[in-house]
Amino acid sequence: MTQFGIWGMIESFYMIPTYGTQYPGYGSSLGGSGSIKKKSGPSRKYVEMDYSTSWEYKIKSFDLGGFALPESVAPRNTVQLVIISDTHTKHKFFMDEIMKKDLKKTDNILIHLGDWSNEGDEKHTKEFMHFLKQNHYHFKYILIVGGNHERVCGDKIDHDTMRIHFDNLNQEIGGPKKIHYFIYDTIIFPEYGKLTFTGISWWEKYEISSKFMDFKAIPEPMLFDGRPYQGNYNIHFLLSHHPPYEILDDWNNKKTGSKRITDFLQLAQPNFHLFGHAHKVGKTLDEISGVQNNINFINVAQSVAYLKVVY
Repeated sequence: MTQFGIWGMIESFYMIPTYGTQYPGYGSSLGGSGSIKKKSGPSRKYVEMDYSTSWEYKIKSFDLGGFALPESVAPRNTVQLVIISDTHTKHKFFMDEIMKKDLKKTDNILIHLGDWSNEGDEKHTKEFMHFLKQNHYHFKYILIVGGNHERVCGDKIDHDTMRIHFDNLNQEIGGPKKIHYFIYDTIIFPEYGKLTFTGISWWEKYEISSKFMDFKAIPEPMLFDGRPYQGNYNIHFLLSHHPPYEILDDWNNKKTGSKRITDFLQLAQPNFHLFGHAHKVGKTLDEISGVQNNINFINVAQSVAYLKVVY
């Protein structure tokens, strides 16, 4: 790993680009959305995972080190990202793993990259919200994108309705807004040196929606409370459930990534792309991470990952 250096009393931080799989540069050959036909027949049935009593011991935990915002001149503060994905109703085990960390030294942002349910069962979404209600106080903010199990399978709660559910949860918790469900949004945190996230929830391949604009434009930036943001910014993190095409997207020898996400990466040029979906990518940091065209890719499916952002 490459050492960032030391600023004043801050400890030494590291960035990710020198480890993990090196991918060849992508080009327009991987893009080209083209026309997509609606699938016929029933949706693929969910393949049951091992939910035995020992399942929690299979959760992988990765410390990604630290990342200094490129705009920072003299960084002095940190915020920690706590990233999970594909919890499939077993959030408690992930929270047990998270609580092994000391979350009191800095602000923490919890990021869930989708598939908190199985087969889109709406009761699983209610259980997930109850889980957040019980544990929200550990985190300053909670950022969420929907996965295929929430959007494609089972009850198919549409994105607008899902956002209403989470907005209602914000009201139940009380106080300033804490939870944001991304549909296709860009959120900026001026309090953290203009730390910026663009989030894209799962979309059906045959779905026609003007909200997604075919991923050909970066969503207009806004502050966490929904007010428009005025000023310059860079996208530091792209959050999605689905991987980009042919990058950490293997699932039973099949490529499950999105070419549209690949196209969007070329437009947005984030520092990191965080995603899940492909559960069986690997068990080591080198196997679940990679770098291409100066973008760091991390697949956190069924994992917990920690990344300190210096601003």
